[in-house]
Amino acid sequence: MAANIGVATEMIDRPSQYTRETLVEQILWLIKIRLVVVPGIIIAGLMSSYVFPVLTNVAPIYLCAGILFLFNVGYFWGAPKKVADARPKETILAMVQAKMDLVILTAVLHFSGGVIKPFFSYLSSHHSNDDTAQKSIIYCRID
Repeated sequence: MAANIGVATEMIDRPSQYTRETLVEQILWLIKIRLVVVPGIIIAGLMSSYVFPVLTNVAPIYLCAGILFLFNVGYFWGAPKKVADARPKETILAMVQAKMDLVILTAVLHFSGGVIKPFFSYLSSHHSNDDTAQKSIIYCRID
């Protein structure tokens, strides 16, 4: 009985190649999503200053979009291009992506005026997605 528990524990502690491949797919998917988010932030900034003049200074929001774009280029450079190239470092890359997305989102929220301005709705949706990503990353630990 104890031998069976040891084998089961060993299997749980080691992330499978399948789990890493799934994580790589998710990382590449998030990189593609950011390619839509960056122009979305810029368009929302333009609309918030010209169409609905609720923001007086949009430059910090554009700066956040630029930083997000640069991080996305870095993520693309660091991510494996093929699912078969999955390695343990992808777990770290996924965690960095989730945290940096939250930092950028918080900065955009701050510079847009806080909870009473147009970007607030993004924060609540990102928290639920970030929590899900963290839970999936916990199961895919580094060797």
